[in-house]
Amino acid sequence: MQTRRVILVHDSRLLRDLLKHTIEKFGGVEVVRAAADLHNVSSLIRETDAGWLFVALPPGDKLPETLKMGLFLKHPALRIISLWDNGSHAKIEWLGRHDIDMVRPTLKELKTLLR
Repeated sequence: MQTRRVILVHDSRLLRDLLKHTIEKFGGVEVVRAAADLHNVSSLIRETDAGWLFVALPPGDKLPETLKMGLFLKHPALRIISLWDNGSHAKIEWLGRHDIDMVRPTLKELKTLLR
């Protein structure tokens, strides 16, 4: 099985560390970098060869479309998981596929998506 390389993004170091610890327990997933914001995330993806971007957002927030499209154009194999930091909603997006919206996703569901 191929290891999934993930970059975590959230402004809270505590939440990033918690997400990293939780995600790495999934097995087959390696958190290769954690960042406080989305600045320079494209260069982080290139440097680490990450295929997944895991972004924790405040409830109701979305990633800006221009940012997403720019990332997808530069990194066509990238998959983005946006998770509201209260855990009530997750959205998985990737180029050329249908997006997946999840309400109150479980860790098991997120683990399945990462595989």
